[in-house]
Amino acid sequence: MKRGEAVKENESISWHPSFAAALQLELQAYADELDFKQEYELTSEPLKVDVLILKDGEAHIDKNIGRIFRHYNIIEYKSPKDYLSIDDFYKGMAYVYLFKNTGADGTDTIDIREMTLTLVSLYKPMRLLRHLKKWEKHVYSEYEGVYYIEGMDVPIQLLIQDDLPNKENEHLTLLTDQLNEKEKLAHTLSKYFQDNKNKRYLIMLHAVVQANPQLFTEVIEMMQKLEYDPDTQKKIDEVVREFEWDKKWMQEGFEKGKEEGKAEGKAEGSEETKEEIAKNLLAKGMSPEHISEATELPIEAIRKLKRE
Repeated sequence: MKRGEAVKENESISWHPSFAAALQLELQAYADELDFKQEYELTSEPLKVDVLILKDGEAHIDKNIGRIFRHYNIIEYKSPKDYLSIDDFYKGMAYVYLFKNTGADGTDTIDIREMTLTLVSLYKPMRLLRHLKKWEKHVYSEYEGVYYIEGMDVPIQLLIQDDLPNKENEHLTLLTDQLNEKEKLAHTLSKYFQDNKNKRYLIMLHAVVQANPQLFTEVIEMMQKLEYDPDTQKKIDEVVREFEWDKKWMQEGFEKGKEEGKAEGKAEGSEETKEEIAKNLLAKGMSPEHISEATELPIEAIRKLKRE
């Protein structure tokens, strides 16, 4: 991205590579027991699952998102702009059966009892949950943000990023376009600066920064004021070059929205004008929280505009 450019609403953010990197960071304590396959091809045709995790033998994963794991674990991820639908649920099940069929010579090489399905969504899929209840599938939660579905051929879990605990799942909870916690992003950046050989941090941060440019700018400015050793300071400078932003885009977007509202003959300060300003700022990637502060519109009204 060139200096001075902001991510617009209709531009694509590569959430899936960032998710795969975040997932590996979440489970890095078990790197010796887990083998990650990104965009794993199920057939000779271009049909891929987002992530396939192969768990070694009897290894025990003592992590909230991985306690369900068996030998073959299919992971399907929905980006913040997407929604986990009823059909997505059954598509995930179809992937399970297709993967089961990839065993050699049709001799039941892959035991379906050794498979699991994980569906990841930023928000809780209420329509899907009502559908499962209608069909008498038991859905329950033992851990915050982790929901298990009983009554299917394989163990299935739903990971709701918005409900996952920040402390235990700091990487997955960063993957949102409504990030508003400076300390949270600063903590992850600090870990990256200390572990600069781990490129997964950089992959994950690409989507986070593109979706939350203003927060990233504020955090970097905050960190640049602190005293760091030369190696860490060098890494901060590298990140700034990697994600170089022109802070003027935010104020310019706000002023542009005001001018467009006036051009349409609307009274400055009216609710309609504020909505137009909010839409322009959303298109430029500004967070709902900052827009609410700038326009004095309720945060829920901003989020409604964002969903539309």
